Amino acid sequence: MEIINYNKSLHNKIIDFNKQAFPLRKGVEASFDRRFYANIAGNYIEKTYYVVDEKTQEVFGQFLIMANHFYYQQKKYEGGWGFDFIIDEKLRGQKKGKILAEKVMKTPNYCVLGVSKASEHLHYKLGNKKVGEAFRYIRFLNLLSPTRLIFKKSDFDKYKVSYPETIKANKMSFKRITYVHQLPDKPYWNENKLEWDRSAEFLKWRFFEKENKYAFYISEGKNEYFVVRKVRWRNLNVLLLVDYRYNGGKVFENMYKMVLKIAKKTDCSAVISLSSNQEEQAFLKRKMNIKFGDSLLVMTTCKEVGNVKEASVTFADSDADNFYGDNIW
Repeated sequence: MEIINYNKSLHNKIIDFNKQAFPLRKGVEASFDRRFYANIAGNYIEKTYYVVDEKTQEVFGQFLIMANHFYYQQKKYEGGWGFDFIIDEKLRGQKKGKILAEKVMKTPNYCVLGVSKASEHLHYKLGNKKVGEAFRYIRFLNLLSPTRLIFKKSDFDKYKVSYPETIKANKMSFKRITYVHQLPDKPYWNENKLEWDRSAEFLKWRFFEKENKYAFYISEGKNEYFVVRKVRWRNLNVLLLVDYRYNGGKVFENMYKMVLKIAKKTDCSAVISLSSNQEEQAFLKRKMNIKFGDSLLVMTTCKEVGNVKEASVTFADSDADNFYGDNIW
């Protein structure tokens, strides 16, 4: 077995390996195109590594990284998200994973979201520092919602989901925007937090390429926004809080109240959110949210941000909702 960088001759075998490794993922080849060739932050495909049989050129492992930018204290860092680190079971214990990780983590300003418990110790050994921790939450809208988990509900048509044009909570008013020229252009929103790119270019790329897939809401002063999407989760229609940005105060609480209202208007049984902020997490617990799944560690090799107090991450910093479909997310 050898460890090599990506090359075009391996492309089809890499796609086949990913289809086997992630059987529920839809559009594996499309996901490669989006993460690398169509990525507005740059194409890092040449920085990805694979474990390959020298004779057959079959792929038995990989560690991928996609370009992304982050900001801290008004400074921009060009880096990359590590993801889809997987080794065939036959090779585990042969240190192939350690060698893969060592190579990928040499990428300047390497970051990772969602480190598994199995690989957490390896990331620490290779110089990663924990800069945040995110948790997933679910809020059922009524007492009967959990019982619907055992019943198969008919699929919905995402193009027919009717999101409200405006939504209000405690004197705050947000309106839905559908044109990219209405987007705010603020790469970062809180200079004392570690934040990943939210420029207008990123928001356009992430949320506006397919009609009605996401609902993007922004405040009147364009100082806050949130993004939702209706998906299927374990037989339930749920509203996913995909992304949001604000600058302090009680804004998150009001935004969350608006999300609950939208969930009811779109015939959802629950709201799923992801938070890396302790104040938000305390609020979500008070509002009868249930924490589920493993915690998602946020780590980086960037020494300049190693002492950061908070890293802001949301579902938008992953593309899982893009490639697991509306009905099997």
